[in-house]
Amino acid sequence: MGGCTGGKQFAEQLAEEGIQLGWQTRLVPFGRDVSALIYALGFANRAALSFGGVKPGDFAANLKYNKDRIFAFVLALGEVSPEKYAAAAGAINYGFPVIADTDIPQILPTGVCTYEHVVSQVPYETMVEKALEVRGCKIKITKVPIPVPYGPAFGGERIRKADAHVEFGGNKTTAFEFATMVDLDQINDGDIEVIGPDIDQVEPGSALPLAIWVEAAGRKMQPDFEPILERQIHHLINGAEGIWHMGQRDIVWTRVSKSGYAKGLRLRHYGEILHAKLLSDYPASSTRSRSPSSPDADEVQKRLAMARKTYDDRNRRLETMTDESVETFYSCLLCQSFAPNHVCVITPERLGLCGAYNWLDGKAAYEIDETGPNKPIQKANASTGCAAFGKASTTTSIPTAIRPSKNLPRTPSWISR
Repeated sequence: MGGCTGGKQFAEQLAEEGIQLGWQTRLVPFGRDVSALIYALGFANRAALSFGGVKPGDFAANLKYNKDRIFAFVLALGEVSPEKYAAAAGAINYGFPVIADTDIPQILPTGVCTYEHVVSQVPYETMVEKALEVRGCKIKITKVPIPVPYGPAFGGERIRKADAHVEFGGNKTTAFEFATMVDLDQINDGDIEVIGPDIDQVEPGSALPLAIWVEAAGRKMQPDFEPILERQIHHLINGAEGIWHMGQRDIVWTRVSKSGYAKGLRLRHYGEILHAKLLSDYPASSTRSRSPSSPDADEVQKRLAMARKTYDDRNRRLETMTDESVETFYSCLLCQSFAPNHVCVITPERLGLCGAYNWLDGKAAYEIDETGPNKPIQKANASTGCAAFGKASTTTSIPTAIRPSKNLPRTPSWISR
């Protein structure tokens, strides 16, 4: 904190409210004059020289290190004087963007900073969120905010009909899940909406329709990522004790147990799980998400028609591709939790053995997470040999001899030890 507006310093306002200042709370006042902020930038300099191996005077390397490694930004509060403009311009030369609450000229094109350089007229209520977004900071949610334990150990939990408080889908009602991309300014992060009756408003043992509708936004989000995030709904929801889920797209079946309901599980917690885990596990593509869920029959049918059109568009896009039209196939290890010696090779004409992952899914999954279960396999020119799967950080080649033949039926193909 440095400088003042109207003779009042930010640090003085905090002190008057009884807020503890100092290194312990990371609230460090540097002085009433804005030039004191040079000490804050001095820390960035020292980090680059000490840890980044940057040589004194190498401004380009200094900028690169701070832009890539020091996730700082400037909050310009109150009237911006010429001295504050100069200090903010100095911060921009370190790759640190400026977020202001007043109407100052904006610098929106990217270049020196990762994204925008100056963003103005940002309301106080969303200033921190906007600053994190513009700087490219990712939030890691360590605890899913639900009333039951959450973790991989509950992924194999089974909820029998007699133990279910309520169920959705399973050929008894209509149930589906859908993920779609929206612009950042179209959603408020974390919004969760339940359209229709919640599970505490129905009789135990009831079967209801359900639409799980996830809207995700991010700087690097693209339409090809939608089915990848959609595929994760299954195992993300299954991580909660008291919730059982199977299926995907429009063949979903999920139950909430009586014990989970007694502990406080409600329909909105489906959204809480998806919001927390999508932001935490897929920060490269998703920086905001909201999850409207609906057990209302009319709303479900209306949204299902929209979702099925998108499902069909995705399928038709893949139908135009052939194995010979691409130079890269993708391996898939998603099922190795129960088939440890198994690996699928996914091509444009052949899905994985499970039928859930196609070639576009494998491509998008690798772009989202390079260390994930999908790896590129470059087609080679060898006429004999076997495919070798290398380290996670490298691509591998698949010899011509074991490429899928165009004369074979279009069924899932796989390679196993």
